[in-house]
Amino acid sequence: MMPLKSRFNSPRMVTGLHVSLVVLLGLLCYCNSFSVPFIFDDFNSIVNNPVIVGATNLWDILLHGGSRRIADLSFAVNFRIFGLQVAGYHATNLAIHLSAAVVLYFLSAALLDSLDSVYRSGEPEAESERFIPLATALVFVSHPLQTQAVTYLVQRQTSLATLFYLLALLAYVKGRLSLEQHGLKGGVLRWGVTLSAMALLAFHTKQITYSMPLMILMLELALFRGRLFKRGLIAAAAAGLLLLLTVLLPPLLNGSPAETLFDLRGATSEDLYFSRSSYFLTQARVVVTYLRLLLLPLRQNLDYDYPIYSSLQNAEVIAALILHALMLAAAFVLYRRSQLQLISADRRQGCYLRLIALGIAWFYIALSVESSFIPISDVIMEHRVYLPSAGFSLALFAFAALVSRKLQCGVRYRWFALTALCLIFLTLTIARNRVWNDDVRFWQDVAAKSPRKGRVLASLGRAYMNHNRSKEALPLFVDAIRLDIRAEVAWKMLGFSLQGLNCYQGRFTTGREYLTPEGEVDFRWYRQSTSTQFNNMGLATEFIGQPQEALKWYVQSVSMAPGYTLAWYNLGLLSARLGNYAQRDRALLKLKALDPDLANKLAGDIRPDRPTF
Repeated sequence: MMPLKSRFNSPRMVTGLHVSLVVLLGLLCYCNSFSVPFIFDDFNSIVNNPVIVGATNLWDILLHGGSRRIADLSFAVNFRIFGLQVAGYHATNLAIHLSAAVVLYFLSAALLDSLDSVYRSGEPEAESERFIPLATALVFVSHPLQTQAVTYLVQRQTSLATLFYLLALLAYVKGRLSLEQHGLKGGVLRWGVTLSAMALLAFHTKQITYSMPLMILMLELALFRGRLFKRGLIAAAAAGLLLLLTVLLPPLLNGSPAETLFDLRGATSEDLYFSRSSYFLTQARVVVTYLRLLLLPLRQNLDYDYPIYSSLQNAEVIAALILHALMLAAAFVLYRRSQLQLISADRRQGCYLRLIALGIAWFYIALSVESSFIPISDVIMEHRVYLPSAGFSLALFAFAALVSRKLQCGVRYRWFALTALCLIFLTLTIARNRVWNDDVRFWQDVAAKSPRKGRVLASLGRAYMNHNRSKEALPLFVDAIRLDIRAEVAWKMLGFSLQGLNCYQGRFTTGREYLTPEGEVDFRWYRQSTSTQFNNMGLATEFIGQPQEALKWYVQSVSMAPGYTLAWYNLGLLSARLGNYAQRDRALLKLKALDPDLANKLAGDIRPDRPTF
């Protein structure tokens, strides 16, 4: 990746070449992702979502949809065109990712233009104008950590929200540059309308974009010295616009202010399993993990089994908080130092320092919605780093440019290092997508990294079931329930896995009869459904050679629904085999009252044992 020769050095040609490189690298990274099947939340959010697959009028989604209506609308359009053929969904996800990378390239260049316009005169340093925006976009598009936001179909919510977010920031920077250079006669109105439209789309794609006002404030202070605040009318108009987009307009679209307040209360309420303080302390460690994955993207995982931290007395939490404090302090110091450099003779060094500070602040602001005080049941998910990684890449390559300037390294070494890094990321991303391509291999990988997480084992079991491997799936469902009694997938799949074994015929039902058309338990039949599931768990533990545990599940089944005859039959049969004749006789007596024919069958099946009363 050598600098272009002077005859090809026109800005338009350089920009075209850079954009082509970003798009080409992104296509290479995800060339093997188009056959990745629907996985995990894809089923609830896309495949079985009536808002998407049952939509008769797309305008209904736009006008009356939920808080992520724009993402839902894009999925509904995909369903109209491609049905449930995954290739079309992946092509859309990749197009969004490539667009976000290209916008990030132009935004990074605009940040440099702004600093050059506000703090210096004359032509900017051409090499910096090339290296930092291109490096930032190339690493963003190729980093293997982005696979969860791109290859995992449902996380289009994240990548699409990020695209609108970046477009809004680009519109703001361009509009402010126009205001600085040409006043209100420039393209301020055009950029203002673009900002408003992109912000509105972003806010209704995913809630991570609610940090946008704070990000815009940071850009105003870092790039334009906060001059907008000195223009009272313009500042008031901008504040009013943000208020309209974030506070007043959503209630109008969602139905009423009361509904919006209710949604806000639900989003900020404490999680059932941990408090806001525990979540904040845990996120201190989680963000360190995000930083480690950005620097060393190894052992990626869809579903981490992450510990919850509840005390400041934990050394890992203290170390994490110190690290974050040092990084934020470094950003502040670099910001102050850059101010002196930008008004001195060494303006280029000041520019690098300002971009490093800006990138660090970007990283933390972009994480503020999901990694602060608002508890989310999944404390760590890789797709949450998608938007923050843009700031991380900007800071990284501004730092690289500063170091190479200090050490007076040749330009070729800088480009060589970037090329090597992109090739490494390309290889890792292709390898990660290869894991995603097969649902069994994917969940085996997750289970190897999170072997004590119930829903992971249940998901691996369901993947086996998709390939008619019931014998391998059944023990996984049993272990999933042992680890997490709330593992709904495991409970629902037990009956189907028993059915796939072609054994225990007539001794169970799948439980499907108690489910609604949407696949949820009909609460009118809750006790019967639970009793059925307990009976299936008893048969499953019998199958894997643990009869004593099976006996306990049968007892729980008949306790939940005393009229469930199949559980009484299984209880009597197993009790006879274990020599528990009192339990056997109790089951036989109960069956004679409930179902004489099944009682006679049980009496015949246990005839070799000790005679009954």
